[in-house]
Amino acid sequence: MSGNTPAGRAIVAICRRLYDRGYLVATEGNVSVRLPSGDILVTGTRVRKREITARDLVRITPGGARVAGASRPSSEAAMHRFIYSKRRDVHAIVHAHPPYCTAFALAGRPLPVDAIPEARVEFGEVPLVPYAAPSTGKLTKALAPYVGKANFFLLANHGVVACAPDLGEAYDLVERAEHAARILLLSGFLGGAKNLTAARLRELDAIRMKRMKVSKHGGINKKG
Repeated sequence: MSGNTPAGRAIVAICRRLYDRGYLVATEGNVSVRLPSGDILVTGTRVRKREITARDLVRITPGGARVAGASRPSSEAAMHRFIYSKRRDVHAIVHAHPPYCTAFALAGRPLPVDAIPEARVEFGEVPLVPYAAPSTGKLTKALAPYVGKANFFLLANHGVVACAPDLGEAYDLVERAEHAARILLLSGFLGGAKNLTAARLRELDAIRMKRMKVSKHGGINKKG
C-alpha cells in the first residue's frame, strides 16, 4: 500500500487536522511529502479529507508517473512537483483554503505582516501570487517568480501554499498565517493595524536573519 508508511500516516493526520481546523472542506486541498528516494507521496484526487486513509495516497515520480496507489494523484500534483524541483530544501507541501488568509487572497491583498512582530520574524513577507486557473500548468508559471523567495504564499482568488523541510512545519506555517490574518481582519474594526516603524522592522529582520540561511539552491532553510 503506497501510503501505509510513516510519511503516509503523517499526511493522513495533517489532512484531518486541516479539515478539523476548517482550513479546507470536503475534497479541497492537497498535501505531499518528498520521500528519500525522490518520489513524491501525494493525496489522491477528489479525496474527502475528513475521512482520508492511507489508501487515498498516491506515489509518483518527480516526472509525474504513478508508481503506486489506486487513485489518480491530486490535480495540483504538478504544482507540488514544480516546487520540489526548484527547492531542494523543501520536503513537504500543504495547499489549503484557510478562510482568513483566503479572504486576503480573494481581495487581491498580500498578507501584511509589518504590524505583528511574530509574523514578521516568521514570514518576512507573504507574497500574493497572481491568479492562475487551478489544476493547470498556468499555476506553476505564476509561482515561478516567488518559489525561491518565500515558504508561504497566497494564491490570488484561490488559497495558500506552504512548503517546508517537514510536514509539521508546513502545517505550522498555515496555522501561523491564518492566526495573523484573523488578527489583522479583526483589527479593522478598531481602526486598522498600526505598522511598526522602519527601525523596529529592521530589528525584527535581524532576528529573522539569525534564524534563517539561504541555501545554495535559492531556497530558504531554518537554522536549527
